[in-house]
Amino acid sequence: MGLNRSIKIKNKFSLNSYIEFTSVLMIFLQGFVIFGVFIIDLRLFYIFLIVNSVLLYSIYGIRLHKYLFGLIFFLIVHAIVVNTYYGIPWSYFIKQTIGISIVAIYFYNVFVLCDMKKMFKLYLKLAIVFCVIAIIFYPTGLLDKEFSRMDGLMTEPSKFIIINVPALYYFLNKKKFIQSFILLLGFILAQSSIGFIAIFIMLLFLFIRKSTLKYVGLTILPFFFLIPYLQTNENFQLRYNQTIENLNVFETKSFDENTNLSSFILLKSAYISINNFIDHPLGTGIGSFAYQHDVYIKDLKVSRYFEASGLKNLNREDANSMFFRILSDFGLFGLLAIIVFLFLGILVFVKDFDSEKKTVCTGILIYFLLKLLRMGHYFPEEMFFFLFMFLFNLPKITLKLNENEPAKLIK
Repeated sequence: MGLNRSIKIKNKFSLNSYIEFTSVLMIFLQGFVIFGVFIIDLRLFYIFLIVNSVLLYSIYGIRLHKYLFGLIFFLIVHAIVVNTYYGIPWSYFIKQTIGISIVAIYFYNVFVLCDMKKMFKLYLKLAIVFCVIAIIFYPTGLLDKEFSRMDGLMTEPSKFIIINVPALYYFLNKKKFIQSFILLLGFILAQSSIGFIAIFIMLLFLFIRKSTLKYVGLTILPFFFLIPYLQTNENFQLRYNQTIENLNVFETKSFDENTNLSSFILLKSAYISINNFIDHPLGTGIGSFAYQHDVYIKDLKVSRYFEASGLKNLNREDANSMFFRILSDFGLFGLLAIIVFLFLGILVFVKDFDSEKKTVCTGILIYFLLKLLRMGHYFPEEMFFFLFMFLFNLPKITLKLNENEPAKLIK
């Protein structure tokens, strides 16, 4: 009897360790994908998700928090109502709702059952490991899509950046200089504008605090190094200047012939999202940006190259920005949700509570600030991992398995 119990406990421990490790590993698997398989791109992330879900649910069962259930219910009802009213095919919201439900429910169960503190430490270690690998192979260009810009095992530099933002902030905040240097070097080699914006935001959070505000020089010193660097960085300046030059697209509905692709996608998505919000203030349903894209893109005059190559439809599915996609899909509902989340994040930053939790939450808040600027995919590999890491660390918030069993928190 005792032997059987010992084996059962050992097996559960082994399963928990496997789930903890692979759940963290999954968020770094964005670049492992076979494109165009059946109706979806076959990602290694999906394979782990399916296998782990079967293992997890077969032993522990499925837990679904009432707020998570309420969110999924709202997504479905809102989409059905507005899709029906505006004549948008249901296929757009069905695909998104299924994806969000599967990923969100999985990571919720992981955070409820596993050691969250251990998972975050593992995330920090893997961030360094994958960054070191990317730096080692950078001179060869074997892992990168562009020879001069590092993306490591991701599909583009900006995705390499965003996955490592909470880790870099944590190391900077804890004065872990070696780890900070490694990730900072990775950010610089990535040559992504979102990376420079990330560093700028981190410096704001790190230096604009009670302990450093009285030292004005200390507060502004980092910016004397960052700003001159950006002024001489060709990639950043090209995107910045051409974005500013094409801001009049909202009036002229026309892009310059030499507009770079990044500026074009950003401003195109902004035009479509804002106009859809004005025309449909309550949104057009989750996933509908792709449908509305095809409606509003007809109003815009784009460069002949983008037109001929089909690049004018790039990021049609995700708006290349979580803010623009949420604004278009949910209208005022989405805008209110963003405001509430940002208010909650800022409140966490200014509130005095556990230093470890505060550092984790602030780093993840910066991640979501960047997500609002870039990458509008609703269920990427890392997002729900970071979302639940953020929520489970909030002070005075208790997520429960049921009415009597609270979820674990980092201590």
